[in-house]
Amino acid sequence: MRNYRPESVRARMETHRDKPPSHNSIRFGWIFLLAIYVGILMFLVDLTTTPATDINAVSIWEIEQDNARQEWLALAWAGFARSMGTLLWFAPLGIFAALALPRRKRFFTRAITVFAPAALAAVALGYVVTELTVGPSDTARGLWVLSLGTLGGVLGAAVGTAAARGAIPLLMFFPKLAAAAIAIAAVGTFLVTSTTPFDIKGPHVGSEDRRHLVQLLRGHNPMTLRAGETRAIVISSRDIELMLASGLSLVGATPPLTVETRNEDTLVRISAHVPYLDRFINLTIRLRIRVERGILDLGVPQLRLGSIRVPGPVRGALAKFAETLVQRDETLSPVLSGIDDLVVGNIGVAISYRRMDLQGKFLPTVLARLGPGEDALRAARAQLAHFAEVAPGWAHNEALFEKSLQTAFELAKNRSETGNPIAENSGALLALSTLLGHPQLSVFAGLESEAQTIRHTRRFLRNTRLRGRRDWSRHFFVSAGLMQLSTVAVSDAVGLLKEELDADMDEGGSGFSFADLLADRAGTMFARAATLDVSGAERIQAAMSSGIDVSEVFPPADGLREGLADDVLRRDFGGVGGDGYQRVIDDIEARLSRCPLLRPGRIELD
Repeated sequence: MRNYRPESVRARMETHRDKPPSHNSIRFGWIFLLAIYVGILMFLVDLTTTPATDINAVSIWEIEQDNARQEWLALAWAGFARSMGTLLWFAPLGIFAALALPRRKRFFTRAITVFAPAALAAVALGYVVTELTVGPSDTARGLWVLSLGTLGGVLGAAVGTAAARGAIPLLMFFPKLAAAAIAIAAVGTFLVTSTTPFDIKGPHVGSEDRRHLVQLLRGHNPMTLRAGETRAIVISSRDIELMLASGLSLVGATPPLTVETRNEDTLVRISAHVPYLDRFINLTIRLRIRVERGILDLGVPQLRLGSIRVPGPVRGALAKFAETLVQRDETLSPVLSGIDDLVVGNIGVAISYRRMDLQGKFLPTVLARLGPGEDALRAARAQLAHFAEVAPGWAHNEALFEKSLQTAFELAKNRSETGNPIAENSGALLALSTLLGHPQLSVFAGLESEAQTIRHTRRFLRNTRLRGRRDWSRHFFVSAGLMQLSTVAVSDAVGLLKEELDADMDEGGSGFSFADLLADRAGTMFARAATLDVSGAERIQAAMSSGIDVSEVFPPADGLREGLADDVLRRDFGGVGGDGYQRVIDDIEARLSRCPLLRPGRIELD
């Protein structure tokens, strides 16, 4: 019988007490923490807000204004910070998963048996959390959160793998991560850019092309069709090129591009210059688009960015995401639901469509994204109510142009004591554009509820003249109103298009008028000066409230030719963009530069 020694038992007990916990118990502890953290993500953390939510609060056209640009940048930064916060919320999933796995010394063994399983577990858990808290991952918001969660989980798995080795490997991980990110960015930039662009030339959109597009689309307003009526239109690949080039030119981009339609595919090739690098991004994308009874079927058989060929699974995921995004977008879905059939063939795109009720959701949503802010709309409604009250008392032989401007900006100045001067000026110009420009602008400005007030007030302002011309007054205020709905480029382009259409006198146009372009440009410049920044808005209010002289906002139009037919415009001026045409445009700009209220900056007051 073995001798009983109490001291040996005590020694064994002391040894057991001092022995560190087993690796298994530690791993179970990390698994327990991982389970708790999943519960925290699901029940205590708000992951539903995306950056676009706040950024959409600022109209993209308003970014030209200094204060709106600053607000947009602030919102964009806040959105970026929120995105990084979401990413960091998911990172512990990967960290805890990596720490719960056995330790490994060799690099490749760690990568296969620790990092890869931890990353997969984090991605899977992130998917579950996204589905249960945000919504389906095939929606824009769900996919955004899932993408951040995937990146955060993988990054967390890498951090956890390093932390399992000790404090020094963990500290060394972050410089390595920064170096890897820089290297990936450099290699990625090299791969997606080239030293030479595609050997293609972008379409030059001339007067004939713009008139052609107008004629092509004229009579195809889906809102004017009767119930049950259908209509069809065929848009050639050349027409698509012209539309893309025209749209890109409005934002100052004119990259060379080509569009080809072959069988069921649409091939688009674009080259864009990368500033500072003297390199080019060459994009090739082949789309397979079909719409049948409002259901979009989208495929991407080819996608190449520089020298990178995007693999099939990624193209399929992108196509599915874009397809779902279009189907569920409240702006695009009403348009899509009105398309019976859309087929791509060798001659172009054939579209059969029926009546679309776009004023219900489409226009309000578009206007919320592109149109003026709510502050400007409130100011415009106040201006319309004020004009409806005072305009009936004005004499028809008064200088209504000057009186209207003075009245509007006096009210804007008074309201600015408790409001934003830029929004108040924008509202004043919106109201004037519907009263003295064109009443249809009220629809695009979000003021359709004021239609009766506008019709009533316009009766007392119909004799408004600018240097004796009613049409110049309309040109001035329509351009000023368009500036509140778009940008300088869009406002100028609309004015030029109108004159190009007028130049086609065989179609009933009145002829191209450089004097009308002067009025268009004056309205655009005045609106920009009045809404560019707070100090400029206040200066315009002060100047206009004290009474104005027409020469301060509109120079003499002496010598500017009007009523030019298209062939005369080409013969005498080289057409739109010709040398003779450009000399007249330079003269117009010189005349406008001498008008003090059209220049953003210091205004001399008497």
